[in-house]
Amino acid sequence: YLKKILGFGFVVVDTTLDSVIRVCSRLADLREGRLVHRILIKYGFEFDQIIGGVLIEFYSDCEATVDAK
Repeated sequence: YLKKILGFGFVVVDTTLDSVIRVCSRLADLREGRLVHRILIKYGFEFDQIIGGVLIEFYSDCEATVDAK
C-alpha cells in the first residue's frame, strides 16, 4: 500500500515511515519492512537516529539479526 500512496505524489516524512516500519515490526512482516527500508534509504532517512533504532527493533522482531546490524 505504501508504494501506491507514494505513487499519488504524497510527501514522504520521517514520522510516516517510522509508523509504517513499526507496524511491519508488530506484524513481523519482513518483506514489507525491507521495502520500507529501501524507501527510507531512497529519501535519505537511513541516518536518522530514531529511524535507525526502529529499524534495528524491526529486524530483531523479525528474527533477522544479520540485517539489524
